[in-house]
Amino acid sequence: MKALYLLRHAKSSWDNPSLADLERPLSKRGLKAASLIGKVMGKQGVKVDVVLCSSAVRTRETVKLALKAAGLKQEVSYRAKLYAASADELANEISGLKDSVASVLLVGHNPGLADLLYDLCGTVEHFPTAALARLTLQISRWGELRQGCGSLDWLIRPREVSTG
Repeated sequence: MKALYLLRHAKSSWDNPSLADLERPLSKRGLKAASLIGKVMGKQGVKVDVVLCSSAVRTRETVKLALKAAGLKQEVSYRAKLYAASADELANEISGLKDSVASVLLVGHNPGLADLLYDLCGTVEHFPTAALARLTLQISRWGELRQGCGSLDWLIRPREVSTG
């Protein structure tokens, strides 16, 4: 079995309309949510072998804040292919991982992440910004990734997390 964590970037800022979509940073709310979901990662005992992240500014900021808040000192592989990727494109990136990798954190965008969750687990879920899902995949090698091979263990949305 393999574990796959899906993390959608936190809320981005629209303060500067001249910025390209790829260059938009996190909003104040997004900065807080990224740290909050990182704390949740720590409480959930999230451990990952590999972190794959879209090259967009908002995903880069999200993963940096989340990993710091979780207490994880994980190297991140930033990949331009993950920006605005479809579920099939995301699955293709994951299926190329080394079989020695037991768990991966994929940081990206919707609709690709929500569609990948549906493809792997057959469940339709609201996947807002800074949401984190854990999937268990009934595979022994990443190359075996296929539709319906997973089950959703949990999905945590920032608005559902108590800050007190």
